[in-house]
Amino acid sequence: MNKKFLLSLILIFVVIACEQTDSDPPVSSIISPEDGAVVSDVLTVRALAVDESGVKSGELYIDYDATGISDSTSPYSFTFNTTLYANDAYLEIFVNFSDEEGNSSNSDTVVVQVNNQEAAPNPVQMDSIRYENNGFLISWEESPDNDFESYSLHRSLSNYMDTSELVYTTSIKTSTVYLDQDVNPFDYNFYRVDVHDQGGLSTQGPIAASPSPLVYIPTGLTAEPDSILPIIHMTWIDNCVFEDGFIIERGDGTTFYEIDRVGAGIQSYTDRSLGLESEYWYRVAAFTQGGESAPSNVVSIISPITFSPSDLEATSSNEEISLSWVDNSELEQGFIIERDAGDGFILLNTVAEDVINYSDVGLLYGIEYSYRVAAYFDTLVSDYSNIVSERINYFTLEWIEIESALSPMVQMTHR
Repeated sequence: MNKKFLLSLILIFVVIACEQTDSDPPVSSIISPEDGAVVSDVLTVRALAVDESGVKSGELYIDYDATGISDSTSPYSFTFNTTLYANDAYLEIFVNFSDEEGNSSNSDTVVVQVNNQEAAPNPVQMDSIRYENNGFLISWEESPDNDFESYSLHRSLSNYMDTSELVYTTSIKTSTVYLDQDVNPFDYNFYRVDVHDQGGLSTQGPIAASPSPLVYIPTGLTAEPDSILPIIHMTWIDNCVFEDGFIIERGDGTTFYEIDRVGAGIQSYTDRSLGLESEYWYRVAAFTQGGESAPSNVVSIISPITFSPSDLEATSSNEEISLSWVDNSELEQGFIIERDAGDGFILLNTVAEDVINYSDVGLLYGIEYSYRVAAYFDTLVSDYSNIVSERINYFTLEWIEIESALSPMVQMTHR
């Protein structure tokens, strides 16, 4: 066989092959959804297609409009969002397939009805909210929805969630725990988890509250004076396991101000900055970096640093009355002694600090004298002591001898 003859045979074969090029379009059919199906949310259309020269790709058509949704790999699937269409609408769906030779054809047509009235995701329940690691650890159940898109966690100080803020979002279906540290544990915090699906629908979950901040308030506050020293001892019950410490407040029963802080777990405090005969009101609150609890019960107590003298006593002898009293102050500069001889109290004298007695001499018979004593410090004068009264109520007779024994003379001396 010569070369010319062989070449001729090859040319004849090529011509015959070209004359037999594939001109038939792909054969295809939709396998789901079924004709007449009711659909919702995100729908995936699945189809099969075969062709002698090979299927190139398929494109989804809805109501004879190209959607631009295509697939070139068998088995063929096309996903679209039914919520973009009117509820109860009937959609005519087919797929246009093309082969490698440029031939194309439509699959069979199926008609589906859209029903998204009950297509929203199922709500998820809260499992727990507890305080740990300086925040609220929130956990919820996993969404059962097949077209899950994301969770969004919302927080509010209102149980109506009318002023809520988004604190966390995730597209991981199994991520159902979040630690919220941007929070004051001594406030009521309300949380809600919303579930979003791929169809753009969402469902709000039930509202859940953080543990009551009332359980963290210190209780049982007491205040007692020391039996010896001029100080006040306070104790309380620690009801919080996560506090950074306690705030000690003192005031007048209406207005309070902070006087000190103590560390976590401490349940006592000694107030040494006391004034004279002042009444103090105390309360205690727990605190963390995020805030502070409501205050404890309020207790009141009189400062053990007394100022006024007490137990004033008076005794008379001859022409004087002796006074004594109890010194109740460690700060006085002296004592003021006042006397009333019937015309009201007037200053009688002053004595130095720590002096606790005084003698009033040169008194007259038959007059009742009343006394009271007060301590003083700079310009500050204490309350007066009790009032005592005493009088010079006797006299003596002395016979004196004169020149005439017959004419005795009586000399009377009052004392």
